[in-house]
Amino acid sequence: MAKKGRKGSTSRSKSGEWTMMEKGLVVLVVALAITATYAFMTNDEIVEVGTIETYAGKTDLRAGDAANSTYSFVRHLKEDYQVHIRYDVPYEGMVIQPIVHFKIWNETTGKTLIKETIVSTYDKNIRLDAEDAGTYEFIWWVDGPSGASRVEYDVLIQPTEKLFEKRT
Repeated sequence: MAKKGRKGSTSRSKSGEWTMMEKGLVVLVVALAITATYAFMTNDEIVEVGTIETYAGKTDLRAGDAANSTYSFVRHLKEDYQVHIRYDVPYEGMVIQPIVHFKIWNETTGKTLIKETIVSTYDKNIRLDAEDAGTYEFIWWVDGPSGASRVEYDVLIQPTEKLFEKRT
């Protein structure tokens, strides 16, 4: 009694044509070979320019206390970034509440991008272009003889247009 079916482990259809999966695999291999050849010939490296970063937290600022009257962080921004700043200064439980100041300062150029005096909520989007590139310091501080303020902050930094660049 003879067995029906295919001999061997060929994956071709009965008519000898290539299956859809075989065609897809061949296309993928050819595409990878072309990409590898191009990358080798041009010697370009594609690198990620920027990623989305979030800074969030709470800080208690105390007026009259030099060590605790300021909070800041520094971030180097290249070009074409969108910065969304939101912070809140809640009033609950604060008997004497000093005014909170906020500043974004470009250490590279010495230029102040934003300087605000806010008692409650602040929410703003800022677009940084290529000429704005540099090292930025995000600073919250209080002044006055006494009192404390809690600052709840969210800062979102993300590239706006150019996510990838070629480096040769």
